[in-house]
Amino acid sequence: MKDTKHMTDMETEGQERGRTTGRGVLALGTVAAATPFMGTAWSEPTLLRLAYAYERASGVRRPPTYRAADVGF
Repeated sequence: MKDTKHMTDMETEGQERGRTTGRGVLALGTVAAATPFMGTAWSEPTLLRLAYAYERASGVRRPPTYRAADVGF
């Protein structure tokens, strides 16, 4: 619960910089979500076109605001 509270605090304080929670989890201040795109064997080019079209049309993607140096890389 302490880690969850820490992540919630980061969201409410608007901190986008990555921090470690001490339990092997990287808290970035936002909740990650994914939309899976699946297809048949060798359909990767079509899947990439569909996923890119969805990303552009939905307008929900936000580029990361952190740098590798912020998270210790």
